[in-house]
Amino acid sequence: MPKRRGAYQPPYSKHSFLVHGKFLTSKWDFEHHVVPPISSSSTYRLESAQRGASGFCGYVDPEARARRRGEIFIYDRLDEPTRAMLEERLAFVEEGERCVTFATGMAAIAAALGVVLRAGDEVVAHHALYGCTYSLLTNWMPRMGVRARYADLTDPRRLERSIGRRTRAVLYETPVNPTLEVIDIAAVSGICRRRGVISIVDNTFATPFCQRPLALGADMVVHSLTKNICGFGTDMGGVVVGPRRLEPGGHPAGVRKRPPAVPEGLRRGALAQERLADPRLRAAVPGA
Repeated sequence: MPKRRGAYQPPYSKHSFLVHGKFLTSKWDFEHHVVPPISSSSTYRLESAQRGASGFCGYVDPEARARRRGEIFIYDRLDEPTRAMLEERLAFVEEGERCVTFATGMAAIAAALGVVLRAGDEVVAHHALYGCTYSLLTNWMPRMGVRARYADLTDPRRLERSIGRRTRAVLYETPVNPTLEVIDIAAVSGICRRRGVISIVDNTFATPFCQRPLALGADMVVHSLTKNICGFGTDMGGVVVGPRRLEPGGHPAGVRKRPPAVPEGLRRGALAQERLADPRLRAAVPGA
């Protein structure tokens, strides 16, 4: 699989990275911590006006943000160490260039749509959707002048007919919640590229341990971290992963703190992927 330019490539296996993360990181000094501490600070001390200006410049100036900046933490909503490490791992496992975490999966989906849609635009979605996503498209997006069309995306020909002059994005989950239909990500992504439309895939059910939509041509990936990636029913969160070119100039509001169980879910997910790859176990587990 080709490496994505700009993505971090650790000098050890993907499973080791998901379990341990970076052993040295500019985001936090945790050489003696097996699990990094959770920051409880809402603001961070700036030793000088110059340091503050350098830090803020990375958030308000799109050109400056496109360049790599030093890790200068200013305010919790903009960025903070433990959330930054979670985003680093999620971007790596989804093979994306940028990752932003949110308080919920629905916040992540709304943010992804907000980046690419404006008043007067249309979004095409699969006709079967997670209930809250359907509510967002049906009840809330029209208030901002955005219209939703629905089509059976398991048939790429129907997608071709549904994309119109105002269509800017295609949104779907695969496997679909709750029908478990499987949509051909490569086929949908190819149509979207040809028609100049952004493709957004909700990868909540499959997780990046089973499929990586960006590697199949999708433009953005969203997750509810609450579900399979966390896996414990203890925390809520959402994430958007995508290319640098789709990142807005300002940094959106993310989760206030890293959901504590999510990194543990990443660790166990790496183990689960390895076990499910064993054909003997797949034969023993119904539906695996």
